[in-house]
Formats: sequence, C-alpha cells, structure tokens
Amino acid sequence: KKGKIDILILNGPGPKPVSLKDLKFQDFQNATNQCLLNLIYISQEIIKKNFLNKNGRIINLSSTTGIEPDADMGLSNITRSALINYMKTASRELSKKNITFNSILTGGVMTDRTKNLVKIYAKKNKLNYKKTLQKASDAIPVGYIADPDYFVNFIIFLCSPLSGYINGAAIPVDGGVMKSI
Repeated sequence: KKGKIDILILNGPGPKPVSLKDLKFQDFQNATNQCLLNLIYISQEIIKKNFLNKNGRIINLSSTTGIEPDADMGLSNITRSALINYMKTASRELSKKNITFNSILTGGVMTDRTKNLVKIYAKKNKLNYKKTLQKASDAIPVGYIADPDYFVNFIIFLCSPLSGYINGAAIPVDGGVMKSI
C-alpha cells in the first residue's frame, strides 16, 4: 500500500462451465463476486487511493466470450462482458487522470483452465481428450491453441508509452477465432 503502481493487470479464474438451464441463482452470485465485483473493487481501490503513477495502465485479461458468448459458458459470458463494459466506462470517465483501460480478449490459450474445459467437454460427450483438443485447435483459423507467452509482448506494448492513445479497447488476441469485425 506504499508507493505507486504503474500497471494493474486484472485476471481471475474463470467460473465453472454450465448451461443456463442448470444454473442456480447462487452460481450467478458466486461468479459475479469472483469474476466481476472483486476485480472492480481492486480497480476502484487503486484508482480512488491514487496509487497509479502518471500514465498508469489497467489491463483486463478477458475472453472472446465477453463479446461472442459460447454455449454452456453463461457465467463466463455474462461476467466477462460486464467487466469489459466497466473498463470501457472507466476509460470514458477516468482517463483524464492519465490512466488507460483496455481489455485483451483471449481465445484459445493453452492454460490449465483450457485443458480442464477440454477434459470436461470430452468426458461429457464421451470423446477422446487428444482428439477433442485437436478438434478445438483445428477450429481456430491459425490451427493451434496459443501458449500464454504469445500474449506477453502484446501486454508489454499496452503497458508502454507507445500505447497511450489506445484506451477503452477490447482487443482480440485469438488466432482469428472471433467472427465479428
């Protein structure tokens, strides 16, 4: 709590994959607290206490599902969309303090969560894990699921002075998976 912060990167665990018909109200409350309200709280505290240095950066690591919802990912779709909207609103209201607010829309990142989602899908549909993972890779226009290192240089760029005019953006880094322009 002492000193200044140059960069705040928001990232939280994704909520459980489940269809809307199987969700309980408590699931929405838990996901909202975990994936939305906690991250907004952290941002608000950093901004309110003026912890960010001049030219501060807040970057939200989100997902393409915040813009293009996936089936059986309602909790993720809803909370990610809301946080993307928070970032856009913050960019409109708070950027005069020399802070930029951007979201990175990841798609197909080979993380433990992705591996687990593929396992859940394969098990639910009685499919082979490796074949299911390959099919998921093939569905991405570049033909593979990116390693998290692919995002490092882009995050570094967004944190640099070179990106000072990029603000309030939701930028896909997804291998071309999003269908929207």
